[in-house]
Amino acid sequence: MKDSLKRDNSNMKFLSKNSGNKKENDSSEACKNDLCKLVYEEKGSGSHLFKRDLARAYRQIPIDIGDTFLVGFAWNGHIFFDIVLSMGLRSAAQICQRLTNAIAYIYSSLGFDIINYLDDFAGVESPELSSKAFLELQNVLASCGIEESEHKAVGPSTRMEFLGIICDSVKMTLEISIERLTEIDLILLEWVGKEFASKREIQSLVEN
Repeated sequence: MKDSLKRDNSNMKFLSKNSGNKKENDSSEACKNDLCKLVYEEKGSGSHLFKRDLARAYRQIPIDIGDTFLVGFAWNGHIFFDIVLSMGLRSAAQICQRLTNAIAYIYSSLGFDIINYLDDFAGVESPELSSKAFLELQNVLASCGIEESEHKAVGPSTRMEFLGIICDSVKMTLEISIERLTEIDLILLEWVGKEFASKREIQSLVEN
């Protein structure tokens, strides 16, 4: 069995990172497309990829003081109010995306390219500038008062996984790891012989 599923992108064209509406550009698929365009069309073979993540993304984004009453709850005779975003909050992902969009704008004003999806940042640079670009992203996050998940940071390399896709700038390929393929196989096995499914189950299958 092969270790991964690969696709050669050396001659592939990608959509512009400015194409489509804002909602489309904020999707994970659009972010993968943008990263591929940077690697395979703009930066070229041998370019370096790197990434940084936010720590506890939602939990370090405060809620507007005027909206805290919307996330209050009573328990054991006490009333509690959450003052930061919580997982499961419908607007949390959109707010997080807007925050990282702003951070990405600040970073790009320094002359570097960056792709952001929720709490994930991925950059692509030439080998000569990649170390500086990687460090500058750390500096921008720190200057914005954003806590980084340092153990998830990946320094400049020609091969990196981002949003479930492994980019290789030397081979000019995209790959899906064997772990991900195994996970997909297990999901599909659950659907073998299935005659009925709820809307939620179908949506979950499509997302995977």
